Amino acid sequence: MGPADVVEVTAGAAPRRYSLDPKDVGIPRCTVEDLKGGDAALNAAILRDVFGGARGPVADALNLNAGYALAAAEVAVDPREGVAMAQEAQRAGKAAGVLEAWAALSQKEAAAERGAGAGGQQQPQVAATA
Repeated sequence: MGPADVVEVTAGAAPRRYSLDPKDVGIPRCTVEDLKGGDAALNAAILRDVFGGARGPVADALNLNAGYALAAAEVAVDPREGVAMAQEAQRAGKAAGVLEAWAALSQKEAAAERGAGAGGQQQPQVAATA
């Protein structure tokens, strides 16, 4: 992660162009290689670690994006405050519970889809009797 050109579009205002450097909000720069994951199992493990409070380039990227989102949603006064809020929540492991709940729901929905037939109808259960 390094400097990036940004075009900020807000209703009723002219687009604003500026350069964003992660260092400006307290996030160190990193390379693409630092963010590289792997297969689904590795990526899931990395995400669980980060959501559980692990630090490093992946956590930094997550906190940078979350911080700007918090500022855009006016939950934070500015991106620097948003990044600080995201870092505090991430390091405390607050996102881990949300991730686990989402994963459980995803697994439940996938199981329901496997049990549904054409048109989303539940397949009838047939019991053999002797």
